[in-house]
Amino acid sequence: MKEKGIESIDAMKEDRYVVRPIEKNEENVEAVLRIDHEAFNNVVLNNWTLPAYIRNGRAFGLFVDEMLSGYAIYLRDWNDPGLAYLAEFAIDKAHQGKGYATSLHYLKRDKISKVGPNVDPMNSRALHVHQDKFGFRFVEHCPNEYGRDRDRSYLELDLEKWTG
Repeated sequence: MKEKGIESIDAMKEDRYVVRPIEKNEENVEAVLRIDHEAFNNVVLNNWTLPAYIRNGRAFGLFVDEMLSGYAIYLRDWNDPGLAYLAEFAIDKAHQGKGYATSLHYLKRDKISKVGPNVDPMNSRALHVHQDKFGFRFVEHCPNEYGRDRDRSYLELDLEKWTG
């Protein structure tokens, strides 16, 4: 399936794993909300925020046998149009490690040169995935970023040097 001139990119050599932009429809919204709840054990996204992310940001899905099984949501920085903020990212546990970084290739096509997420500095698994697997580098510690005692580590990936 092609979406507005952007062709689908296989995340794996098998045809059953495909990364492509997420279309805004009820089935996809419900799938992202389910994955989000399972990944974070609470509600990070909701029916109000998710459609705006899909419509106004860049939302990519990992589709396994045409079923949405993971997502990454990026927002372009207003002050630096070459920077995209990785706002949300989660993969269904059954499909982790399947090459989801493919969504970063779409950002390169959109003239994005850097990607930056905020990560909980106590979440060693997230830090490992971002830094060791994808190549993000630590930029700064952001105290109280999400409220009192909710610090974050700001990371960044230079897509111009990334070969993923």
